[in-house]
Amino acid sequence: MNSSRNREVNHPKPRVLMIQTVSGTMPYVFPMGLISLLNGLQQPKLGLFSGEVKAEHLRHARVVVLPVHWFYSIPPAMELARRIKRANRNIRIVSGGYTATLFADSLVQDGAIDVVVRGDADGIFNELVEKLLREESFDHLPNLSFPGGRTPTEYTITPEQYAQSNYRDIGWHPSFHRIAMRSQSISEVSYLYPWIAVARGCTFSCNNCMAAPNVQRKFFKRSLVARPPWAVREDLHYYSMHRGIKHCHFNTDFINTLGMRHAEEILDGSHFDLSCYYEWYRYPTREGVDLLLRSFRRVNLGIFLNPEGQCANQDSSQASSSVERLLELVESYRKNQAVKWILYVDPWFLRTIPAYSKWASRFSVQDNLRINRIDQRVLPPLNHLDGRGLESLYRKLHRRAVEELPGILRRQALISPLFRYWPGLVSLLFRINSRQLKRRIKKMNA
Repeated sequence: MNSSRNREVNHPKPRVLMIQTVSGTMPYVFPMGLISLLNGLQQPKLGLFSGEVKAEHLRHARVVVLPVHWFYSIPPAMELARRIKRANRNIRIVSGGYTATLFADSLVQDGAIDVVVRGDADGIFNELVEKLLREESFDHLPNLSFPGGRTPTEYTITPEQYAQSNYRDIGWHPSFHRIAMRSQSISEVSYLYPWIAVARGCTFSCNNCMAAPNVQRKFFKRSLVARPPWAVREDLHYYSMHRGIKHCHFNTDFINTLGMRHAEEILDGSHFDLSCYYEWYRYPTREGVDLLLRSFRRVNLGIFLNPEGQCANQDSSQASSSVERLLELVESYRKNQAVKWILYVDPWFLRTIPAYSKWASRFSVQDNLRINRIDQRVLPPLNHLDGRGLESLYRKLHRRAVEELPGILRRQALISPLFRYWPGLVSLLFRINSRQLKRRIKKMNA
């Protein structure tokens, strides 16, 4: 990793820049697929956060990759694109990812973004960048939206291509590399790096999720595609032997979406010197928890508790019985310090279902339980949206993001230097926030 870092950083005039806007609830997270795309790019490249961009960078660059990740990033990304164009009108700006795919036509018509790659970009990105650098026509390539036109969504990634994807090297983005390595010492729930790529898409039909099968077929022209188990396992062995990496994060609940047999094939009886964060799309089973405990030094299990049964947990009619079964499972691991339960809850929702309130009051004092607040506002059903519906949703989310962005940026202005230089203090702030929520829940149940 260090050799990759030195090679990219020492290049004096990279012609391809990846510029990340710092916004949203997790400001340093960008689409994990972008790591693989840029690692496959043969041209010298450099990753920067928006605050690091200098006039010299833009003078020499010819292509800027501008990720639009979650709707909070839309306003700052559009404003950044306009500023880039004002600094150098010869630069071509490329975007992609889930959010960019959903709002591709709006993005290219609404600002200075030249091309949006819709859906999978793995077999397109390298050739597109080469065409842009040589100022050649690219309208024969599939999956593209650009001002005044679009090409059909014909390319989808194959398991063989997915296996060759490189998610390991981040040396081309020096600041992200530094922050990601520091995040390893902040918390065992590291959202930055490394993410373990297991699958794209999902088997559960959550109406407001871009990974739902019907949404994937509509916008990506494919169903779930799984990475071969040996490729996932190789990444885990690599990170397990990397002295700077202690924690990893899976990009999907592969136990529930792919099945126990596939999960066992991925982990293959190995024990990795890592802790892992694993987010369940359905409530966990003892068999699944035990598999993770056998495979990792420590496991952090994320579970959503909200009115809609986030990620297809259960419908409201089954909520009480489901929570009781989950309660029994948590109780059985009470003394096991190798497992930590992380609950994502709406505090006021706990008042509406006695089972949830009873559960939270009984377990809020346990050392192996953490409670986080979540935002209940979600996207409407995506499988029914197209044309005017997408345009209307884009405008609505854009307005909301513009309204909320100043507050977010003020908070990030405080957190960013702390996160970079005093990770221990930030970890303390996270713990204080969790304890405050636990006290609120106990007061509500009194």
